Amino acid sequence: IGGSVKALGQKGMQMAGGAMGVSPNQMLALGSGAVFNPNVELLYNAPAMRPFTMNFDFVPKNASEAQTVNRIIMNFKKWSAPLDLENGMFEIPHVWQVRYMTGSSENKNMNKFKKAACTNVQVQANSATAMHVAHDGGVPIITSMSLSFMEVDIITRKDHESAGGQGY
Repeated sequence: IGGSVKALGQKGMQMAGGAMGVSPNQMLALGSGAVFNPNVELLYNAPAMRPFTMNFDFVPKNASEAQTVNRIIMNFKKWSAPLDLENGMFEIPHVWQVRYMTGSSENKNMNKFKKAACTNVQVQANSATAMHVAHDGGVPIITSMSLSFMEVDIITRKDHESAGGQGY
């Protein structure tokens, strides 16, 4: 089977194995005691937009802080969603500029981000507790928010060099 395996190739083995209900490696192991090398070469195809996620835990101490948490979450949801123009078209969502800050200045010790679309907003009440726990009025004691972003531009070597610090 060794010579015919080389001629048939891995794709042919997959087809033949599929018809018999076994994998190509199972066919080879049964016939010759050898299997295909699982290592696959990494071939560069094209640059890709970079995704990133930011996670936040809110722990409001009173009703005023709870209202602020609700407004923050609502604004991320609102501005990350498209506007229905009611003619079968949508206006695209807001594009965000995310920055790490130290006081009122950008933190030069953290990586930078290109402009990004917020692709998902996930909110969970009391994720760190075994049950739902709330303040008076039903406000969860902990609210976790996870924001998923996708940068809208490709990051290049030049971007890293010009950014300083850790680059992008």
